Amino acid sequence: MQCFGLSKAGFDELSREDPTLATLFLKNVAGILAERLNVTTDPIRAFEAS
Repeated sequence: MQCFGLSKAGFDELSREDPTLATLFLKNVAGILAERLNVTTDPIRAFEAS
């Protein structure tokens, strides 16, 4: 497994240098978080429906 970190200062610099890439980065992070939330809540919804 590889893990990378990006500090706020690093992201701010990325935003200045390449705003399109910074936007794509945030879009991908949001997509990953949304998928993880669905994976977490779907079993709860199924349990509540039964």
